[in-house]
Amino acid sequence: MLELCFSRSVRGSLLVAQHCGTAGPLAVGTVLFGPENIRREAEERARRETEEQKNAVALGGVPEDVLCLSLGLCFGDIQAPLGEDCPRRDFLRRWYGDGREDTASRDWRETMADLGRLCS
Repeated sequence: MLELCFSRSVRGSLLVAQHCGTAGPLAVGTVLFGPENIRREAEERARRETEEQKNAVALGGVPEDVLCLSLGLCFGDIQAPLGEDCPRRDFLRRWYGDGREDTASRDWRETMADLGRLCS
């Protein structure tokens, strides 16, 4: 079964959810400075989250079945055709910012591959 999402963050969450509870605890580190009661609260929250992770039920599936159309469709003209020289790609390049052209190009290629897979 294919899973379709529209943001890279959601895709990452779905990939984790496919195997949560089966790969052991996640490594997370936190450094807190401040009042003792805030530190105790944070430690208690971390303990509860660890317990929740132990009881998590994995969604299952394979990473290749999580497709992501990360096109920033909440911005700009969504009716423009997609392709290498489309306004949507130019918009996403500007959104990523200067110096991140490699990342923008990689994400665009992955999105277009997922779109192709979805259409086939």
